[in-house]
Amino acid sequence: MSKRIVQSNLEAGSSAPLGIGLALISLATILVFASASSVFLLQRHLTSLAEYAALSNARYHVPAAVFIRETGGLGIKELRVAAENVVDGLTVEVTICSVWQPALPRLVELPKIEVCGRGAARAG
Repeated sequence: MSKRIVQSNLEAGSSAPLGIGLALISLATILVFASASSVFLLQRHLTSLAEYAALSNARYHVPAAVFIRETGGLGIKELRVAAENVVDGLTVEVTICSVWQPALPRLVELPKIEVCGRGAARAG
């Protein structure tokens, strides 16, 4: 009987490291999903802006750079018009890009990621 008591005492341990590890993994997962969502939302905003710029160019012949300057670019920083083409005389394609800024404070230095949105519109 004493052998059984000694054996159970040797197997006893703390669950604190397990809890700390779980908390760190959960926090890392939340940070990854928040960053991925931020990139996705930036791409959607850029696509909307590119579509509006293409529509204004197709209908009113306003260049995309002028459209962005006049509208303020939805408050997105570091916007640039990567491409603005008239494909077949009627279809205007606009590509607008921006550098992604992390939504949360950075713990490590991330490379600059350029995200682009593309929009097209037909005149007439």
